[in-house]
Amino acid sequence: MLCDGYNNCGDNSDEKSCAKLALSIAAIIGIAVGGVVLVALIITCICCRCCCSLYERL
Repeated sequence: MLCDGYNNCGDNSDEKSCAKLALSIAAIIGIAVGGVVLVALIITCICCRCCCSLYERL
């Protein structure tokens, strides 16, 4: 029962050597900013495509 998140031994020795996955604040901010930029690029591409096809019809 190692690294299951519960103190099974009573002295927490079963949880001490576990590698913990923790994202830093900088990593979380980077992921969020990257997501916003990606969404903005997608919206920009869709708008440009719609505008170009509108001008081609004229």
